[in-house]
Amino acid sequence: MSTDKTCPDVSGKFRDRGERENSSFEPSLSYLLLQLHNQKTADTVEIKFVEPTQLLFRVFSEQQLQAESLLSSSKGEFQCSDGFVIIKRGEFINREGVFAGERWTFSLAPSKNGLVIKEKDSAVGMMFIVPVVGTSTTWSRYPRAN
Repeated sequence: MSTDKTCPDVSGKFRDRGERENSSFEPSLSYLLLQLHNQKTADTVEIKFVEPTQLLFRVFSEQQLQAESLLSSSKGEFQCSDGFVIIKRGEFINREGVFAGERWTFSLAPSKNGLVIKEKDSAVGMMFIVPVVGTSTTWSRYPRAN
C-alpha cells in the first residue's frame, strides 16, 4: 500500500475567520497556522509554496503584513500525504499540578471556494494524580478572500 506524497496546491489568499458546520464559532486561520494571539486584527492569510519544499504563510490586516512564517518539509515542519499538507505541533505542560502532553495535527486541502482544514487534537496527562486522555477532530472551511 503506497501513499501519495504529492503536495496539493493550497496556495491562495483566505479569510482569517473560518466556519464550521452547525457552529457559530469562527476559527482563526492565523492562530491555527502561526499561533498568533492578536489574531482579532488579522483579516486575510496568504499561503503559497515558494519552493516545493517551502511553504510560506503571511498574515495581513487591512492589506498590511502583520506576520509571516516559512515552513520547510526538509526540516520536518510539514509533509504531504494523500492529498493533504500536514503540519504537526505539540507541547508539554508541567505546572500547577498538571503534567500533560498535547499534539495537534492540521491537514490542509484545497476546496472549490477556499481551504479546508482537518484539526486533530490529542492530549494525555495527569491532573492531581488523575489520568486524563482525550482526542477531538474538527473540520473548518476558510473562504477565499476577495
